[in-house]
Amino acid sequence: TGIVSSNGQTASDVRTVSGTVTVRPIDRVLKADASGGAVTVNLPSAAPNLVTYSVIKSDATGNTVTVDPAGAETINGAATRVLSAQWETVTIKSDGTNWIAV
Repeated sequence: TGIVSSNGQTASDVRTVSGTVTVRPIDRVLKADASGGAVTVNLPSAAPNLVTYSVIKSDATGNTVTVDPAGAETINGAATRVLSAQWETVTIKSDGTNWIAV
């Protein structure tokens, strides 16, 4: 059917977030609205994680969106990934230990 589910819940196409949020197992695309202040998107552990996540900064303000891996995990070797421009996007996938921007 092409429908992906996790723990009986169907994955969301796009979830709009603001403030500090933690990625859910059913999330795939997070549209981060930082118009009210900086946004932090906390990632789950990379090991084991088969999900590909995309985070998009949707607003034109100077506030940033920070993608923050769990614990000491990294994204391409960096502690966080910061999105600062409107429509800037990062798509990440686990390598089993850390996250890679693809």
